Amino acid sequence: MTIDANPTLHPDHLAKAVVKAEKLISGISPKWLNRQSLKRSADPVLMFPQKALNTRPQNIHAIAMDFTTEPMHPIAESILSSKQALEDFKNTTIPNIVSSSWYLTLSLADVYDHLNQIVGIEDRLKKLLSREEWKSTLYELLIAISFAPNDYIEIRSDSSGGPDIKIGEQNPFYIECKTKLELGKDIQEFSSKWRKQSLREIFQITNKYSQSFLIKVILKSEPNEYLLNKKIPNTINQMIEKGKYKVSLPNRSKISIEPWDSKPTKLSSLMTWADPKLLRIFFDFDDEENWHYIFPYYGGKPYRDDERYVAVVSKRLLVCVRGDHLKERTLSLENEIKYAARKQLLDSNSKCNFYRLGKWISCGNIVVFPTDQSERCTDERLHATYPRTT
Repeated sequence: MTIDANPTLHPDHLAKAVVKAEKLISGISPKWLNRQSLKRSADPVLMFPQKALNTRPQNIHAIAMDFTTEPMHPIAESILSSKQALEDFKNTTIPNIVSSSWYLTLSLADVYDHLNQIVGIEDRLKKLLSREEWKSTLYELLIAISFAPNDYIEIRSDSSGGPDIKIGEQNPFYIECKTKLELGKDIQEFSSKWRKQSLREIFQITNKYSQSFLIKVILKSEPNEYLLNKKIPNTINQMIEKGKYKVSLPNRSKISIEPWDSKPTKLSSLMTWADPKLLRIFFDFDDEENWHYIFPYYGGKPYRDDERYVAVVSKRLLVCVRGDHLKERTLSLENEIKYAARKQLLDSNSKCNFYRLGKWISCGNIVVFPTDQSERCTDERLHATYPRTT
């Protein structure tokens, strides 16, 4: 959403945003939301509170079938979970959960409010329904509407060969939007392999023991099928049987296991099963950002009749994996900006001094260039504008 919009999550504000977001999506594809509602939710705690708690067999089946790779589209889930939350809010006996995903609904409402102010927006809107392009598309739309109410805002077609957005007609400037998505695809593929080939076996192995476990796996290179399917699960099984806590694998990969008591513990405050505070309480774990995939599981009892909330935690499991070979796959901001600059200038031979430009980029600015492309690009002609979006 744009900073100019009211960011509050008051139920009345969210309800108005849901209506606008639904109208926006229905205008693109009238039946899309209905079709998406039949798919598996990525966050059942929000979407289906009466079915939030899974049993161990259900979790094993979900891992084996790799259900986690094809969830409901994030845009659809944001809208539908917002509607579900508003229904829950009417029931005063149920504690309310707030999700950061609802800001996506507010952002869609912002786009709806500016539909008539942006030239060429129709073709971009269709990409919001794409699983591959929705993030970069929404980013472009929010950047564009952040410049309203300028006299003229145009989202240019992909076939134009130039920058994404044109601001102004008499003395226009252009904006090229770059989103950092490619690195995420590598991590998604790595996590998917891990879930399919290792996690299910590890889950079944730990199910044989009464203890709880914190298991950390660090892979130093691209793992092969044998390592994921056989070597890692078998090694974990042997470590638990022999009481070993750390083991090194081929290619300098490492596994560490920390056993925990599974004594039932009653929580002093109300939490959902997915609350990250549970990781700190029961595993003393607070470095989520250092791992590519984290799988927590908690056995216990739900809070009264609402299975979204946990009252007592007993046996639990936390499996973390990191692929250190992915550390080298980072994006060069300088190269991305050089590409964007040449695309804007429509001159592949243009050479610019990017030293000062790099300073602008480190501050999170959007780089824009004057429209006069007949002149050579010099350091003095570079300028930037702060986007009014979050």
